[in-house]
Amino acid sequence: MKFLELAKRNLKETYRDPLALGFLLGFPLLFMLLFGAIFSTDSVPNYAIGVIDDDNTLVSQAFIDEALANVPTLEVANYDNTATAMKDLKFGDLTAYIVIPQGFGEQVSQSWEGKETNITLDITSGL
Repeated sequence: MKFLELAKRNLKETYRDPLALGFLLGFPLLFMLLFGAIFSTDSVPNYAIGVIDDDNTLVSQAFIDEALANVPTLEVANYDNTATAMKDLKFGDLTAYIVIPQGFGEQVSQSWEGKETNITLDITSGL
């Protein structure tokens, strides 16, 4: 019970003293602004993404040119085969690569028509 009385008395003293109240509220704000300015970065990281287009249709090209290339944080590079993309991925030149399989354009067209389609996501971890 004495603890609550002591805490209540200290809070009253703090709120009555403008200098103490200023330090109580001002220093955390000052430190937030200071550390925010020191540790902020103005740059956004870029991720190198490889794309292997096995479909070679207008739909797959539109996906690459209009969807992936317009993402500001992605640097899209085209590859002819998965072996080259995997090699660059292992050496750290790529963050990831996407394989557009044959039949992608047909699957997208069926999706636009309201037909059921299957999309497969394959994640290989632990290179």
